[in-house]
Amino acid sequence: MSFDSEFLELMPHTIVVQGFDSVNQYGEETFSTSASTFDALVEEHPQFVRNSYGETVLSSHIAYVASTNRIPVTSMVTLPDATQPALIRSDVFSDEDGIHHIVLFFGSGASGSVFGGNIVAGA
Repeated sequence: MSFDSEFLELMPHTIVVQGFDSVNQYGEETFSTSASTFDALVEEHPQFVRNSYGETVLSSHIAYVASTNRIPVTSMVTLPDATQPALIRSDVFSDEDGIHHIVLFFGSGASGSVFGGNIVAGA
C-alpha cells in the first residue's frame, strides 16, 4: 500500500466487501461468497452527493477505506454495525505513488441495485 502506517491508526473500524456476482431468476442480486476485509473510518455524515449516474442523492454514511484497489458501486459492503446500506458512490484518492485510499458514500434505507435501486433521495 502506498500510505504510511500512521494512516491506519485513524481507521479503527473494519468493513467487509463482497463483489457483485449476478442476478438470479427472481431478479435478486447475488454477491460473491468470498469477501475482502478492510480497515476503515466509518462516520454517520448526512450530505448530498452525486451518485454514479450523476444524480443528487442523500448519503447517510461515509467510509474512508485503507485500500489501493477500487471498490465498485455494485459491491455489497457490510459496515461495523452489521448493516449493509446501499453504496451510492466510490471515489479514489491518489498521491504521487498511485491510489492512496478509497472513500465510499452510503445511502440510508433501501438496499443497492445494479439497475438503479440505490437511489435513496432525488433532487
